[in-house]
Amino acid sequence: MTASRVIKKLSALPGRLWRFGKRLYLPIRYSRGYPETLLFILGCQRSGTGLVARVFRNDLNSQVFGEFTPMSSQDAVAGIRLDPPDQLRLFLSQLYAPLVVVKPLVESQNALSLLGSMENLKIIWVYRDFRDVVASNLKKFGEAKGLDDIRPIETGDSGNWRSENVSTRTQEFIRQFYSEGMSPADASALFWYARNSLYFEQRLNERPDVLLVAYHKLVKSPQVVMRDIYSYLGKKYPGDYMSREVHRTSLGKGEAIMLTPEIESHCSELLERLNKVNQPGMTNG
Repeated sequence: MTASRVIKKLSALPGRLWRFGKRLYLPIRYSRGYPETLLFILGCQRSGTGLVARVFRNDLNSQVFGEFTPMSSQDAVAGIRLDPPDQLRLFLSQLYAPLVVVKPLVESQNALSLLGSMENLKIIWVYRDFRDVVASNLKKFGEAKGLDDIRPIETGDSGNWRSENVSTRTQEFIRQFYSEGMSPADASALFWYARNSLYFEQRLNERPDVLLVAYHKLVKSPQVVMRDIYSYLGKKYPGDYMSREVHRTSLGKGEAIMLTPEIESHCSELLERLNKVNQPGMTNG
């Protein structure tokens, strides 16, 4: 049986059996070693980064890690900050997959240092309409989450990942609106603004090893976008079966979100700027 037929048969299995099949397949097919391609998924929380990771899990030749992994062994508080590069390399060198995908969202502000310290690394920065992110954040974490996220930025807490590498301009912008009694939706929108501003503040739009991915394009045309992503990675596209879990129902969830007009205006400007960056699926609206 050819490799393509094996993959086709495995791809038809339920998720748990598929993952079990991958665990058996990878050590048989590959030797241990640092991955040919290391991919980090970065961006703001609730922007569809989890969906992108799930799509990559459907690649038989990949190994995918979320935010809580053995690569955060030194973070005794939350277990999400990445270990130093030398320890990361040691862990990665024990894996079998040629493509290793990691979702260290709390390191998005450190994209440049990661690119400078990790071999074979490429980055996907995923963004989503701020209104949908706000709605998802409120539904998932409750009304206090947005304020908890921007408070460290307002206070300049140097020990919190949320305030790392935040520009003075962004910090001052958030301080204009910050109060303990502010709207939970406004607070979540400001955090979206702070995290996605990092994409331009780090000049990632000028890097050939960073690809901006629009969540709405992925959801509308998953096969097109994933083909473009694999082209960017320099790898063969496994097949359209990868996007079997992608559904359009997640779009437009934030249409009823009400924001302070000035906050909404600034977020809209940043969203428009992101939309103008060349990205996968650009011909699909």
